[in-house]
Amino acid sequence: MGFVSKEDLWRGEGRRLREALDHGEPLTRPQWWKALLATEIVFSSTVVGAGWDWTITTGLPDEETIKLLREVQRKLARALRIPAAAEMAPMGPRRRLRRRGPDTLAGHA
Repeated sequence: MGFVSKEDLWRGEGRRLREALDHGEPLTRPQWWKALLATEIVFSSTVVGAGWDWTITTGLPDEETIKLLREVQRKLARALRIPAAAEMAPMGPRRRLRRRGPDTLAGHA
């Protein structure tokens, strides 16, 4: 996920990312993707995340959470101008990505 350790995820950089998001502070592209990946894994993984206990842990039903997660994924992909997974697949279209806009985006998706 890009964190040095589990401790870094929960009490180090992961905590700093959560606080930045809570306060609407800007994140860099790598920080956005790190925060998204951590959220995806914590939501779905029974091994390193909440998995089956997601609803108990957060109070949010899986169905509502997956809808919110997909919305965030779409917004980040548009905001960061990242191609859809199908476009990045080995047999998908080959194209160069051009950098557009600043490397830092506002603290909301």
